[in-house]
Amino acid sequence: MPSPRAHISALFTSNVLAGSLLAETALPPKIEIAIPPAKVSIIALGPKPIRRYKRPTQHTKDPRFQSQNTSSRSRQTILLGAPKYSTPPTQLFFKIHGNTNWQLMDVRFNNQGVLKKIPALKTIDFHSTIPMVEGQNPTIRLPAMEPSSNTLFFLTPAGELKSLWKNNPRVTAVPLTWSATGGTRILLINTSKQVVTISISQGKIFPLNPGQQKRVDLNSHAVEMNIKLIAKGANDTKISLQESILVRPSITKVYAFYSAAPMTNGGRTLACFRAIYQSPK
Repeated sequence: MPSPRAHISALFTSNVLAGSLLAETALPPKIEIAIPPAKVSIIALGPKPIRRYKRPTQHTKDPRFQSQNTSSRSRQTILLGAPKYSTPPTQLFFKIHGNTNWQLMDVRFNNQGVLKKIPALKTIDFHSTIPMVEGQNPTIRLPAMEPSSNTLFFLTPAGELKSLWKNNPRVTAVPLTWSATGGTRILLINTSKQVVTISISQGKIFPLNPGQQKRVDLNSHAVEMNIKLIAKGANDTKISLQESILVRPSITKVYAFYSAAPMTNGGRTLACFRAIYQSPK
């Protein structure tokens, strides 16, 4: 019969072995992998409003003229603001799920904007004003973006005449990519309602239908060579775009065609947004 001391020693050894086994079979600590963000730029495309001016009279009560001399010789004409709904919102508000703070996203009007980081793999709602109640319909909703992706979102008006931007705009997503061979890439996007005829040097002529996107890679061996690009809308007699493209490595040139007002676009119903983006690599 074992002695009490031997029995205690055996129990101690058994407990140590059991503890070691449990330590070996314990689940490893959970490791959270950081997901790279996506980058987006929101750009509104549409007719430029007509410039409006006002000249004060002797009896005007407009505070903008109170500091001016009331003599007719000194009264100056001022530029008035654009009518309501004739231009898009200059910024949109969004909130990441689980965060109580609202963030701003700038919206450029017919001009290039910067690419801003947003969380990937998440659908995000954007509002023209901060909602007063939960569940309010967003101005636009961006789909979940892939990590490390770059995307341009073009907004075009859905309204008519004097209420162009009253309703939520149409959204066109354009993946921003670069040539795999390191040359110059051209991205052509038609957000207008008319066919655009595209002509590129060396006799390449093709139609760009409404809603269509097309990618053209210029030969990387033609670096420093000038390529001529011409575009014309089916409803216009004038050319909408004529540009010489200097082929350079690792850049993408974006040409987005949109509906315009002839009075503010040189008599043409088609206008073109242009931008250059350098490869992030």
